[in-house]
Amino acid sequence: MARKSGRELESVYYKINEKLTFFYLQILIPISKKVDPNPVPVSAPISLSVELNGLLKKNNTLMAYQGDFRQNSILPLLNMIDKNLNIKKGENAINKNLFHILVEMLQNIMHHGYATEDKREGLFSIGLTGQKYSICAANYIENKNVARLKEKLDRFKAMSRKELKEEYKAILRGGPGTPDGGAGLGFIDIMRASEQHLQYEFVKLDKIKTLFYLNVLL
Repeated sequence: MARKSGRELESVYYKINEKLTFFYLQILIPISKKVDPNPVPVSAPISLSVELNGLLKKNNTLMAYQGDFRQNSILPLLNMIDKNLNIKKGENAINKNLFHILVEMLQNIMHHGYATEDKREGLFSIGLTGQKYSICAANYIENKNVARLKEKLDRFKAMSRKELKEEYKAILRGGPGTPDGGAGLGFIDIMRASEQHLQYEFVKLDKIKTLFYLNVLL
């Protein structure tokens, strides 16, 4: 690993008990494939990684991912979630709903996020809040789409489960040409599976894009 990266490996050890020690390993990987024999020092000490891990544990965050959300990126992410949380094949109805919501939220970023240089950047995390899973997603959307998306979410959130079911059927009957489109179906799926425990927020960043936060408790 040191040879491939062209840099020294950093490690930290924290003793947990007489049998176990927590091991941190950090590798700085250059963007270029060419190994630089005299790499420029980078201000990214392993202590920052240790601090981040402590922050995630303090906030009961089970997993966090920030990066590109194209299809070739989210498929390995879903597989990792499945293997680590063992939720996809669980018999528990909550676990099945959890995986369903995860897929819908990731697909929402993949299909409807603002693309920059052929990338759809976003943030995704899974944590625990009391006795519930907390699933959070954040991605960029164009400012011109904010009002329409907010109106749609406000309308869906005000509906009963029966009304959501009827709305879902109406969108299906309308086909691809309906104003709601596929994104409407995804949001309704999320609300129905999470018993409508859904929160959202829009933070305008500049003249082009807004950061869209979506949080679900299950």
